[in-house]
Amino acid sequence: MYFIKSLYRNTIINKTNFNSIINNISDNWKIQNLSLIDKIILHLYICELLFFSRIPVKVIMNEYIEISKMFYTKQSKLFINGIMAKILTQLKNKIIKIK
Repeated sequence: MYFIKSLYRNTIINKTNFNSIINNISDNWKIQNLSLIDKIILHLYICELLFFSRIPVKVIMNEYIEISKMFYTKQSKLFINGIMAKILTQLKNKIIKIK
């Protein structure tokens, strides 16, 4: 239960920051043009990358790829996976993981 509360709380508190991260990687679209489910998945993904140091990056990436498969067509799934890869590259220096 702690994980869910912490994920929710950190995502809500940092929503504006997460929107900026998403906007910074985009040349052709803005956060307002994303569907609600796209925003939720990307916000949760960023939150786990930044605030959950015990979860390996590869595990986080795989979790959200699997979640995206449930909600998207093949084309939109590729879009969200591409955005997640760009976010990971942008945040690489900010992600701290405990081994």
